[in-house]
Amino acid sequence: MTTPTTKRIVVISDLQIPYHHPAAVGALIGFVKRIKPDALACVGDEADLPMVSRWEDGYRGEYSPAIQSDLDTTRSVLAAFRNALGADKPFHLVRSNHTDRLERYIERKAPAIAALRGIKYQDLVGLKDLGITWHEKMAEIAPGVLLAHGDEGSISQVAGMTGAKLMDATGKSVVCGHTHRQGLVWSSKGFNGRLESRFALEVGHLMDMGKAAYLRPRGTANWQLGFGILEVTGKHVTPYAIPMRPDGSFTWAGKIFS
Repeated sequence: MTTPTTKRIVVISDLQIPYHHPAAVGALIGFVKRIKPDALACVGDEADLPMVSRWEDGYRGEYSPAIQSDLDTTRSVLAAFRNALGADKPFHLVRSNHTDRLERYIERKAPAIAALRGIKYQDLVGLKDLGITWHEKMAEIAPGVLLAHGDEGSISQVAGMTGAKLMDATGKSVVCGHTHRQGLVWSSKGFNGRLESRFALEVGHLMDMGKAAYLRPRGTANWQLGFGILEVTGKHVTPYAIPMRPDGSFTWAGKIFS
């Protein structure tokens, strides 16, 4: 009897560049390089783009000149993940509310230039050159498992329950971000002893909360630093929520990565 091959997908949580946690991001890139997963998936919000958000409309932040450097940093971080993964393996990225900001800003402020080539977010961070597959909506990345951002339904303040709502709505297992919380929820349905189980995995975030002015004065939130892993054996998928310590280090398979 042939033993099925197990494939591993590392799921990158919300980076929110330029508010990312450099040590945590570096540790995760090193982890990818070391364990050599079969694919990467990012739940979105890899860039924050605060200057084109509605929260800065008419305020000083709207006039920040940092948008190009933020996009360049985003591309650089995504390129580092691509290099760690290898050139020929799948790398998935789903749209998100923060990366939607640029298109919505142009629609509001300068609709005449919306049709110009090269100004879409995907082009500005070079996803095609990096070999990253962009998904405009939820997409299946493993048997019965959808990659979502997490804003496609209603939001819960309880870790894991935003994903659980999407799981119930879609009838599929879901891995998502957006909430910056980390949680794993299972649901089983069936009858006569025959059950079908699904999961919802919220993967946390990769932010340095100290950089986010909107969290002041307390400077914290009910968020968890971390990422996710999916192990796929045939049609069976095993999810893992991997918490990170405040310094960005974490433990996997008995080894500390930092």
